[in-house]
Amino acid sequence: MHCANCEGSTEKKSYGARQKWVADNKKRILKIATDPDGTFKDDWAEADKPFAFVAACRELKAAWEHQKVFVSHLPIPLDGSCNGIQHLALLVRDKDAARQVNLVKGAKRKDIYLEVAKRVQKRVNYVDDEFAIWWRTFFNDPAVNDTHIRKLCKQPVMTFGYGVTRVGMVRQLAEAYGELNKKLRRNNWPEEGAFGYLADQIDYVATKELLRGPQKVMEYVKSLADHCASKGTTWRGPQNPGLMEWTSPTGFPCVNRYQEGNIETASLGRGTERVRNRVGVGWGKEILVDDALNGAAPNFVHSQDAAHLAHTVNGFPKDILTVHDSFSCHASNVEDLHFAIRAALVGIYMPEDYRDWLAELRGQNVSSDDILLDDVLPPPPMGDLDDTDVIKILYLSPYAFD
Repeated sequence: MHCANCEGSTEKKSYGARQKWVADNKKRILKIATDPDGTFKDDWAEADKPFAFVAACRELKAAWEHQKVFVSHLPIPLDGSCNGIQHLALLVRDKDAARQVNLVKGAKRKDIYLEVAKRVQKRVNYVDDEFAIWWRTFFNDPAVNDTHIRKLCKQPVMTFGYGVTRVGMVRQLAEAYGELNKKLRRNNWPEEGAFGYLADQIDYVATKELLRGPQKVMEYVKSLADHCASKGTTWRGPQNPGLMEWTSPTGFPCVNRYQEGNIETASLGRGTERVRNRVGVGWGKEILVDDALNGAAPNFVHSQDAAHLAHTVNGFPKDILTVHDSFSCHASNVEDLHFAIRAALVGIYMPEDYRDWLAELRGQNVSSDDILLDDVLPPPPMGDLDDTDVIKILYLSPYAFD
């Protein structure tokens, strides 16, 4: 699986498709493992993760040839299927969004990046303005395939759950398009405004069609941050006036702190050797409201991510390597880690005494006088992903992390 993932052409397809790719390409894998230098140009230079692919080929060749004595030392990663959106879908029990990120068992593996790309492609097919025509021509270019379109849309969708701004999406699209230009060996750039147009199409598909529940969660968390800033205090006490606070699933206290720093100048040395450094010594009282609102949902989701990572590591008593939502272990331990990752996720959203994390967030940030009033920032309504569906993630959602 890892070897096929690194090559890239079947990375997000079914396990069966990836196994078949390895079987069909066994000679190529052995050839690369035997002679990496000589096979660079024709066999692995264009792989999705070229050097990781070569390492996997070498490891797989050794495993095939020495099955009884071979010991693998290669980290095998299991990556979340758009992990930020997974957390947002579970927070609001949105079954449709959960299905898009492989938390609900379906007939085949879902690929939300490709799904968004396909829907964006379909939208520009029915509009005849200047930018739509340009992107339609690009999408229908014989040299451009689904993989290219997916890569173009991937980063904006991946960062959707972390509150990416329109400016951020435009930058991501320009960078991804530049990489495609190199890969396709051409220099064909759209006019100014084209990336902004495409960002708007991606945002529409995400917020209005596929990820309405996650979008409501982010809007709600932002509204709580706005409420705190407008009130100038939280009901927990005066320690962090005007700042949204919460406690993560690990018990870690979090503060959405965006304030101008108090800066002092410190001088070191003497005479011509004197060096002056600007040093932060705390925060001013004024809240940077725009920054606080834009950072609220991303920070909250990241704290859920971090709690899941901590629970996974604590529940897996073997060697493990983690990078955000990617968990790696040795090949012989993959099955155990695969279960531990999903068990940690279910543990956060389905503990013995169920905790509604959005309701708790509200309770920590709506004043004691207001909290009795149901109409003061009520959490978004829960969707139709029930307790049984959450428990099933343990046993019926193998593609949630793969």
